[in-house]
Amino acid sequence: MKKNLVIALLVVVIFLGIGAFFTRRAYHRSMTIEAVRLDPQCTIYLGGGGNSLALTSEDGSTTLLVDTKMKIAAKELRKEITAPTVILVNTHNHRDHREGNALFENARLIAGAYTPEQWRQGNASSRYPDETVKPNEEKILHIGTETVHVRTMGRTH
Repeated sequence: MKKNLVIALLVVVIFLGIGAFFTRRAYHRSMTIEAVRLDPQCTIYLGGGGNSLALTSEDGSTTLLVDTKMKIAAKELRKEITAPTVILVNTHNHRDHREGNALFENARLIAGAYTPEQWRQGNASSRYPDETVKPNEEKILHIGTETVHVRTMGRTH
C-alpha cells in the first residue's frame, strides 16, 4: 500500500514538474514580440502583452511609443527604441500596457486621467504620468512632420 502511494506521489511530482516546464516555456513564447514596419517611421510591435506602436521622427531624434508591454517583452522593446527623446502614451493602467515604463527613465509619460491609487494598482512603484488626458480633452504632439492627436475614450479597454 505504501509502495503504491509513493509511486503515485512520484508520478504527480513528475507531472507537476513537466507542467511547470511547459507553462514557463509557453509564457516566454507569449512574451516574444514581432515588429511590423508600416513605413520607415512607424512600427507596430505585436505580442508580449498589449500591442505597441512606435512613431519616430524623420531624423530619429524623437519616438512616440504607445504602450510599453510587460517585463520580458518590454526589455526587448526597449532595445528597439533608440531615439534620445521618448514620449510614452499609455492607453490605460493595466500592467501589459505600462509595465515597461520604468525602462524609459527620462521619457515624458502621458496617460488617461487615473487617480494615483488606480495607476499604482498592482505596481506600487509605478511612476504617475507627467500629463493626463481627461475624456473630451486632447493633446497635440508633433513627432517630426507628423501631428498626433492624443485622446482618451474614458474607461475602455
